[in-house]
Amino acid sequence: MKLANLDGIGHPSAAQIAEYQQALTTLTNGCGGTDDENAALVYATRELEAKDGVHDSELTIAQAVAQSAATGAVKGCKGLFAAYATLRDPN
Repeated sequence: MKLANLDGIGHPSAAQIAEYQQALTTLTNGCGGTDDENAALVYATRELEAKDGVHDSELTIAQAVAQSAATGAVKGCKGLFAAYATLRDPN
């Protein structure tokens, strides 16, 4: 729900919350950490991107990184988030 609120959704529906939760669950299952840790990485990535002029939503970031995490080949999501932010850098 916190990520939905950060995306500007004041009163997210159950379906909207489920989208965010699914991405966090995939991250947690794929590369470890907790939902809170991975949500913090999503937020930090969004903030980093915003400084570079990229404006992805929290959900877009979570889902994109979750696709890579779903392979289960990575231990720790930090590297996946760093790679995502680097690839999204407009410079």
